[in-house]
Amino acid sequence: MAQEEGGTPPDRFLIPIPGLRVPRSWSIGSVIIHPGHGATALIATTPPFEGGYRFLRERVETILASAAHGSIAEVDGADGIEVAIERVREALDILRLFQLARSITHTTAFGLPGDVYTATIEYIAVWQNSAPGWRHLGEPIGWEFNDDAYRAWTDSRSFSFLSQAMASPMPTDGQRRAVTGARLLARAAAEHRPGFRMLGAVMALEAWLLPSSEGPQSLRLARHVTAFACRRDDGQPCGGAVLDCPYLRLDPSDEKHRKRLKKLSTIGGAWTCSEWFRVVDWYGARSDAAHGRSAEVSSSDASSATYVISHYLLDPILDWLASHPDDPTGDLARELGTVVDAASWQKMVDAIDEPTPPEMPPVC
Repeated sequence: MAQEEGGTPPDRFLIPIPGLRVPRSWSIGSVIIHPGHGATALIATTPPFEGGYRFLRERVETILASAAHGSIAEVDGADGIEVAIERVREALDILRLFQLARSITHTTAFGLPGDVYTATIEYIAVWQNSAPGWRHLGEPIGWEFNDDAYRAWTDSRSFSFLSQAMASPMPTDGQRRAVTGARLLARAAAEHRPGFRMLGAVMALEAWLLPSSEGPQSLRLARHVTAFACRRDDGQPCGGAVLDCPYLRLDPSDEKHRKRLKKLSTIGGAWTCSEWFRVVDWYGARSDAAHGRSAEVSSSDASSATYVISHYLLDPILDWLASHPDDPTGDLARELGTVVDAASWQKMVDAIDEPTPPEMPPVC
Protein backbone atom coordinates (compact mmCIF):
# COMPACT_ATOMS: atom_id res chain seq x y z
CA MET A 1 0.00 0.00 0.00
CA ALA A 2 1.38 3.41 -0.93
CA GLN A 3 2.22 5.57 2.06
CA GLU A 4 0.94 9.13 2.12
CA GLU A 5 3.84 11.58 1.72
CA GLY A 6 4.32 13.70 4.85
CA GLY A 7 1.00 12.44 6.25
CA THR A 8 -1.00 14.32 3.60
CA PRO A 9 -3.34 12.57 1.15
CA PRO A 10 -2.21 12.09 -2.47
CA ASP A 11 -3.28 14.62 -5.08
CA ARG A 12 -4.74 11.83 -7.21
CA PHE A 13 -4.83 8.08 -7.74
CA LEU A 14 -4.24 6.17 -10.97
CA ILE A 15 -6.10 2.83 -11.07
CA PRO A 16 -5.67 0.40 -14.02
CA ILE A 17 -8.84 -1.05 -15.55
CA PRO A 18 -8.07 -4.37 -17.25
CA GLY A 19 -9.99 -5.32 -20.38
CA LEU A 20 -11.47 -1.89 -21.13
CA ARG A 21 -10.18 0.16 -24.06
CA VAL A 22 -11.26 3.74 -24.75
CA PRO A 23 -10.39 5.86 -27.80
CA ARG A 24 -9.48 8.97 -25.78
CA SER A 25 -9.62 10.41 -22.27
CA TRP A 26 -13.23 10.01 -21.16
CA SER A 27 -14.74 11.99 -18.26
CA ILE A 28 -17.47 10.31 -16.24
CA GLY A 29 -18.53 12.21 -13.15
CA SER A 30 -15.36 13.04 -11.22
CA VAL A 31 -13.34 10.24 -12.86
CA ILE A 32 -11.29 10.44 -16.05
CA ILE A 33 -10.60 7.17 -17.88
CA HIS A 34 -7.49 7.39 -20.06
CA PRO A 35 -6.24 5.00 -22.77
CA GLY A 36 -3.80 2.66 -21.03
CA HIS A 37 -1.04 3.03 -23.61
CA GLY A 38 -0.52 6.62 -22.46
CA ALA A 39 -0.39 5.84 -18.75
CA THR A 40 3.29 6.79 -18.33
CA ALA A 41 2.57 10.35 -19.45
CA LEU A 42 0.22 10.78 -16.47
CA ILE A 43 3.23 10.88 -14.09
CA ALA A 44 5.63 12.75 -16.38
CA THR A 45 5.95 15.60 -13.87
CA THR A 46 5.74 13.37 -10.78
CA PRO A 47 8.23 10.52 -11.41
CA PRO A 48 8.71 7.63 -8.94
CA PHE A 49 11.01 8.00 -5.95
CA GLU A 50 14.67 7.46 -6.78
CA GLY A 51 17.74 6.74 -4.68
CA GLY A 52 17.15 3.92 -2.25
CA TYR A 53 13.57 3.44 -3.42
CA ARG A 54 14.31 1.44 -6.57
CA PHE A 55 11.67 -1.17 -5.73
CA LEU A 56 9.03 1.60 -5.62
CA ARG A 57 10.01 2.82 -9.07
CA GLU A 58 9.91 -0.72 -10.44
CA ARG A 59 6.52 -1.32 -8.90
CA VAL A 60 5.14 1.94 -10.36
CA GLU A 61 6.44 0.92 -13.77
CA THR A 62 4.85 -2.53 -13.43
CA ILE A 63 1.45 -1.06 -12.52
CA LEU A 64 1.55 1.38 -15.42
CA ALA A 65 2.61 -1.39 -17.80
CA SER A 66 -0.37 -3.50 -16.66
CA ALA A 67 -2.67 -0.82 -18.12
CA ALA A 68 -1.03 -0.86 -21.55
CA HIS A 69 -3.70 -3.09 -23.14
CA GLY A 70 -6.58 -1.63 -21.17
CA SER A 71 -7.23 1.76 -19.62
CA ILE A 72 -6.39 3.65 -16.44
CA ALA A 73 -8.64 5.79 -14.24
CA GLU A 74 -7.55 9.10 -12.77
CA VAL A 75 -9.42 10.20 -9.67
CA ASP A 76 -8.92 12.79 -6.93
CA GLY A 77 -7.02 11.50 -3.91
CA ALA A 78 -8.22 13.88 -1.20
CA ASP A 79 -10.71 11.39 0.33
CA GLY A 80 -8.43 8.35 0.30
CA ILE A 81 -8.11 5.20 -1.77
CA GLU A 82 -11.35 3.52 -0.64
CA VAL A 83 -13.45 6.46 -1.80
CA ALA A 84 -11.41 6.69 -5.01
CA ILE A 85 -12.02 3.03 -5.82
CA GLU A 86 -15.76 3.44 -5.22
CA ARG A 87 -15.85 6.46 -7.53
CA VAL A 88 -14.16 4.42 -10.26
CA ARG A 89 -16.67 1.60 -9.70
CA GLU A 90 -19.50 4.14 -10.01
CA ALA A 91 -18.07 5.47 -13.27
CA LEU A 92 -17.65 1.95 -14.66
CA ASP A 93 -21.22 1.07 -13.68
CA ILE A 94 -22.50 4.03 -15.70
CA LEU A 95 -20.22 3.17 -18.62
CA ARG A 96 -21.42 -0.46 -18.47
CA LEU A 97 -25.01 0.77 -18.60
CA PHE A 98 -24.12 2.86 -21.66
CA GLN A 99 -22.70 -0.28 -23.28
CA LEU A 100 -25.87 -2.20 -22.46
CA ALA A 101 -28.26 0.53 -23.62
CA ARG A 102 -26.54 1.22 -26.93
CA SER A 103 -25.75 -2.36 -28.00
CA ILE A 104 -28.22 -4.87 -29.38
CA THR A 105 -26.12 -7.70 -27.97
CA HIS A 106 -22.81 -7.85 -26.19
CA THR A 107 -20.75 -10.82 -25.08
CA THR A 108 -17.96 -9.28 -23.03
CA ALA A 109 -17.71 -7.17 -19.89
CA PHE A 110 -15.30 -4.94 -18.00
CA GLY A 111 -14.70 -3.67 -14.48
CA LEU A 112 -12.21 -3.53 -11.64
CA PRO A 113 -10.86 -6.91 -10.48
CA GLY A 114 -13.61 -8.78 -8.66
CA ASP A 115 -16.47 -6.63 -9.94
CA VAL A 116 -17.35 -8.77 -12.98
CA TYR A 117 -18.08 -12.45 -12.65
CA THR A 118 -16.46 -14.91 -15.03
CA ALA A 119 -15.61 -18.50 -14.18
CA THR A 120 -15.33 -22.05 -15.45
CA ILE A 121 -16.79 -24.76 -13.24
CA GLU A 122 -15.62 -28.30 -13.86
CA TYR A 123 -17.70 -31.29 -12.84
CA ILE A 124 -18.08 -35.03 -13.26
CA ALA A 125 -21.30 -36.48 -14.68
CA VAL A 126 -22.08 -39.98 -13.48
CA TRP A 127 -24.11 -42.55 -15.44
CA GLN A 128 -23.13 -46.21 -15.61
CA ASN A 129 -19.68 -44.69 -16.10
CA SER A 130 -18.26 -41.23 -15.31
CA ALA A 131 -17.24 -38.40 -17.63
CA PRO A 132 -15.82 -34.89 -17.16
CA GLY A 133 -17.71 -31.70 -18.03
CA TRP A 134 -17.43 -27.97 -17.64
CA ARG A 135 -19.66 -24.92 -17.74
CA HIS A 136 -18.55 -21.34 -18.45
CA LEU A 137 -20.37 -18.78 -16.33
CA GLY A 138 -20.42 -15.02 -16.65
CA GLU A 139 -18.95 -13.10 -19.56
CA PRO A 140 -15.38 -12.86 -20.84
CA ILE A 141 -13.50 -9.74 -19.83
CA GLY A 142 -12.72 -7.23 -22.56
CA TRP A 143 -14.51 -4.39 -24.36
CA GLU A 144 -13.37 -1.60 -26.66
CA PHE A 145 -15.28 1.62 -27.18
CA ASN A 146 -14.58 3.42 -30.45
CA ASP A 147 -14.87 7.05 -31.56
CA ASP A 148 -18.49 6.51 -32.65
CA ALA A 149 -19.32 5.32 -29.12
CA TYR A 150 -17.64 8.37 -27.62
CA ARG A 151 -19.66 10.68 -29.89
CA ALA A 152 -22.83 8.83 -28.93
CA TRP A 153 -21.94 9.40 -25.27
CA THR A 154 -21.36 13.13 -25.73
CA ASP A 155 -24.59 13.46 -27.75
CA SER A 156 -26.70 11.63 -25.15
CA ARG A 157 -28.76 13.85 -22.87
CA SER A 158 -29.34 10.92 -20.51
CA PHE A 159 -25.71 10.04 -19.93
CA SER A 160 -24.59 13.68 -19.82
CA PHE A 161 -27.15 14.12 -17.04
CA LEU A 162 -25.85 11.01 -15.24
CA SER A 163 -22.25 12.21 -15.49
CA GLN A 164 -23.15 15.62 -14.07
CA ALA A 165 -25.23 14.02 -11.32
CA MET A 166 -22.29 11.83 -10.26
CA ALA A 167 -20.04 14.88 -9.89
CA SER A 168 -22.59 17.01 -8.00
CA PRO A 169 -21.51 17.71 -4.39
CA MET A 170 -25.15 18.31 -3.39
CA PRO A 171 -27.32 16.18 -5.70
CA THR A 172 -31.02 16.88 -6.14
CA ASP A 173 -33.54 14.12 -5.50
CA GLY A 174 -33.71 13.55 -9.25
CA GLN A 175 -29.91 13.29 -9.57
CA ARG A 176 -29.63 10.95 -6.59
CA ARG A 177 -32.37 8.69 -7.91
CA ALA A 178 -30.86 8.70 -11.40
CA VAL A 179 -27.40 7.56 -10.27
CA THR A 180 -28.68 5.00 -7.77
CA GLY A 181 -31.05 3.41 -10.29
CA ALA A 182 -28.43 3.43 -13.04
CA ARG A 183 -25.91 1.66 -10.83
CA LEU A 184 -28.47 -0.94 -9.77
CA LEU A 185 -29.37 -1.67 -13.39
CA ALA A 186 -25.70 -1.86 -14.40
CA ARG A 187 -24.96 -4.29 -11.57
CA ALA A 188 -28.04 -6.33 -12.50
CA ALA A 189 -26.76 -6.59 -16.07
CA ALA A 190 -23.46 -7.98 -14.76
CA GLU A 191 -25.21 -10.50 -12.49
CA HIS A 192 -25.20 -14.09 -13.81
CA ARG A 193 -27.89 -15.46 -11.45
CA PRO A 194 -31.38 -14.82 -12.91
CA GLY A 195 -33.14 -14.19 -9.60
CA PHE A 196 -30.67 -11.56 -8.47
CA ARG A 197 -30.57 -10.01 -11.96
CA MET A 198 -34.36 -9.56 -11.87
CA LEU A 199 -34.15 -8.25 -8.30
CA GLY A 200 -31.59 -5.62 -9.32
CA ALA A 201 -33.51 -4.59 -12.45
CA VAL A 202 -36.74 -3.95 -10.56
CA MET A 203 -34.86 -2.23 -7.73
CA ALA A 204 -33.50 0.17 -10.36
CA LEU A 205 -37.07 1.06 -11.37
CA GLU A 206 -37.96 1.52 -7.71
CA ALA A 207 -34.99 3.82 -7.14
CA TRP A 208 -36.02 5.93 -10.13
CA LEU A 209 -39.79 6.07 -9.80
CA LEU A 210 -41.11 4.84 -6.46
CA PRO A 211 -41.77 7.33 -3.64
CA SER A 212 -41.04 6.39 -0.05
CA SER A 213 -44.54 5.71 1.22
CA GLU A 214 -46.79 3.00 2.55
CA GLY A 215 -49.41 1.22 0.49
CA PRO A 216 -49.52 -0.94 -2.63
CA GLN A 217 -45.98 -0.21 -3.85
CA SER A 218 -46.03 -2.83 -6.61
CA LEU A 219 -49.12 -1.24 -8.19
CA ARG A 220 -47.72 2.27 -7.74
CA LEU A 221 -44.52 1.18 -9.50
CA ALA A 222 -46.50 -0.46 -12.32
CA ARG A 223 -48.45 2.75 -12.85
CA HIS A 224 -45.34 4.95 -12.95
CA VAL A 225 -43.31 2.68 -15.22
CA THR A 226 -46.23 2.18 -17.61
CA ALA A 227 -46.44 5.95 -18.03
CA PHE A 228 -43.04 5.82 -19.73
CA ALA A 229 -43.56 2.51 -21.53
CA CYS A 230 -46.65 3.92 -23.28
CA ARG A 231 -44.73 6.96 -24.55
CA ARG A 232 -41.97 5.00 -26.24
CA ASP A 233 -40.54 6.22 -29.53
CA ASP A 234 -42.11 3.28 -31.37
CA GLY A 235 -45.61 4.52 -30.53
CA GLN A 236 -48.33 3.50 -28.12
CA PRO A 237 -48.90 -0.26 -28.39
CA CYS A 238 -52.65 -0.04 -27.73
CA GLY A 239 -53.26 3.18 -29.66
CA GLY A 240 -55.10 4.78 -26.75
CA ALA A 241 -54.60 8.15 -25.13
CA VAL A 242 -52.17 7.99 -22.22
CA LEU A 243 -54.20 10.05 -19.74
CA ASP A 244 -57.40 8.17 -20.64
CA CYS A 245 -55.81 4.77 -19.93
CA PRO A 246 -57.52 3.27 -16.88
CA TYR A 247 -54.30 1.57 -15.79
CA LEU A 248 -52.65 4.98 -15.52
CA ARG A 249 -55.71 6.78 -14.17
CA LEU A 250 -56.22 4.19 -11.44
CA ASP A 251 -55.12 5.24 -7.96
CA PRO A 252 -53.19 2.21 -6.62
CA SER A 253 -54.98 2.55 -3.27
CA ASP A 254 -58.41 2.37 -4.95
CA GLU A 255 -58.93 -1.35 -4.28
CA LYS A 256 -62.55 -1.45 -5.52
CA HIS A 257 -61.79 -0.11 -8.99
CA ARG A 258 -58.54 -2.05 -9.15
CA LYS A 259 -60.42 -5.32 -8.68
CA ARG A 260 -62.98 -4.34 -11.31
CA LEU A 261 -60.25 -3.47 -13.77
CA LYS A 262 -58.48 -6.76 -13.08
CA LYS A 263 -61.74 -8.58 -13.85
CA LEU A 264 -62.09 -6.62 -17.08
CA SER A 265 -58.57 -7.68 -18.06
CA THR A 266 -59.65 -11.33 -18.14
CA ILE A 267 -61.71 -10.49 -21.23
CA GLY A 268 -58.40 -9.91 -23.00
CA GLY A 269 -57.71 -7.85 -26.07
CA ALA A 270 -57.75 -4.10 -25.62
CA TRP A 271 -58.91 -4.44 -22.01
CA THR A 272 -55.46 -5.73 -21.06
CA CYS A 273 -52.48 -3.37 -20.80
CA SER A 274 -49.49 -5.58 -21.57
CA GLU A 275 -47.06 -2.90 -20.37
CA TRP A 276 -48.73 -2.63 -16.96
CA PHE A 277 -48.99 -6.38 -16.45
CA ARG A 278 -45.36 -6.82 -17.52
CA VAL A 279 -44.22 -4.57 -14.66
CA VAL A 280 -46.51 -6.42 -12.25
CA ASP A 281 -44.92 -9.70 -13.39
CA TRP A 282 -41.43 -8.24 -12.95
CA TYR A 283 -42.31 -7.17 -9.43
CA GLY A 284 -43.63 -10.63 -8.67
CA ALA A 285 -40.34 -12.14 -9.87
CA ARG A 286 -38.44 -9.59 -7.78
CA SER A 287 -40.44 -10.69 -4.73
CA ASP A 288 -39.69 -14.34 -5.51
CA ALA A 289 -35.96 -13.54 -5.51
CA ALA A 290 -36.18 -11.39 -2.38
CA HIS A 291 -38.06 -14.10 -0.46
CA GLY A 292 -35.85 -17.03 -1.34
CA ARG A 293 -37.66 -18.30 -4.42
CA SER A 294 -35.08 -17.05 -6.94
CA ALA A 295 -34.96 -20.47 -8.65
CA GLU A 296 -38.43 -19.69 -10.01
CA VAL A 297 -37.07 -16.76 -12.06
CA SER A 298 -35.91 -17.82 -15.54
CA SER A 299 -32.77 -16.52 -17.19
CA SER A 300 -34.76 -15.37 -20.23
CA ASP A 301 -37.22 -13.36 -18.10
CA ALA A 302 -34.39 -11.66 -16.20
CA SER A 303 -32.49 -10.85 -19.39
CA SER A 304 -35.67 -9.54 -21.03
CA ALA A 305 -36.29 -7.19 -18.11
CA THR A 306 -32.81 -5.64 -18.26
CA TYR A 307 -33.07 -5.32 -22.05
CA VAL A 308 -36.47 -3.61 -22.06
CA ILE A 309 -35.50 -1.24 -19.25
CA SER A 310 -32.14 -0.26 -20.76
CA HIS A 311 -33.35 0.09 -24.36
CA TYR A 312 -36.86 1.53 -23.98
CA LEU A 313 -37.30 3.00 -20.50
CA LEU A 314 -33.87 4.32 -19.47
CA ASP A 315 -33.73 7.48 -21.61
CA PRO A 316 -37.29 8.77 -20.99
CA ILE A 317 -37.02 8.08 -17.25
CA LEU A 318 -33.68 9.89 -16.97
CA ASP A 319 -35.08 12.79 -18.99
CA TRP A 320 -37.95 13.00 -16.50
CA LEU A 321 -35.58 12.95 -13.51
CA ALA A 322 -33.44 15.66 -15.13
CA SER A 323 -36.41 17.95 -15.80
CA HIS A 324 -38.06 17.34 -12.38
CA PRO A 325 -35.06 17.57 -10.02
CA ASP A 326 -36.79 18.34 -6.72
CA ASP A 327 -39.75 15.94 -6.53
CA PRO A 328 -39.76 13.66 -9.60
CA THR A 329 -42.04 10.96 -8.19
CA GLY A 330 -44.49 13.46 -6.73
CA ASP A 331 -44.62 15.39 -10.01
CA LEU A 332 -45.29 12.16 -11.89
CA ALA A 333 -48.08 11.10 -9.53
CA ARG A 334 -49.69 14.53 -9.88
CA GLU A 335 -49.54 14.39 -13.68
CA LEU A 336 -51.07 10.92 -13.73
CA GLY A 337 -53.79 12.16 -11.39
CA THR A 338 -54.95 14.64 -14.01
CA VAL A 339 -58.42 13.64 -15.17
CA VAL A 340 -59.19 14.62 -18.76
CA ASP A 341 -62.65 13.12 -18.97
CA ALA A 342 -64.20 11.64 -15.83
CA ALA A 343 -67.10 10.20 -17.85
CA SER A 344 -64.69 8.04 -19.82
CA TRP A 345 -63.33 6.51 -16.65
CA GLN A 346 -66.82 5.81 -15.34
CA LYS A 347 -67.74 4.08 -18.61
CA MET A 348 -64.65 1.95 -18.27
CA VAL A 349 -65.24 0.70 -14.74
CA ASP A 350 -68.98 0.25 -15.27
CA ALA A 351 -68.52 -1.81 -18.43
CA ILE A 352 -68.06 -5.02 -16.46
CA ASP A 353 -71.67 -4.76 -15.29
CA GLU A 354 -72.97 -5.01 -18.83
CA PRO A 355 -74.33 -8.44 -19.80
CA THR A 356 -71.90 -8.55 -22.72
CA PRO A 357 -68.96 -6.15 -22.29
CA PRO A 358 -67.95 -4.38 -25.50
CA GLU A 359 -64.91 -5.78 -27.31
CA MET A 360 -63.11 -2.42 -27.06
CA PRO A 361 -62.88 -0.21 -23.97
CA PRO A 362 -65.13 2.88 -24.21
CA VAL A 363 -62.17 5.30 -24.03
CA CYS A 364 -60.22 3.80 -26.94
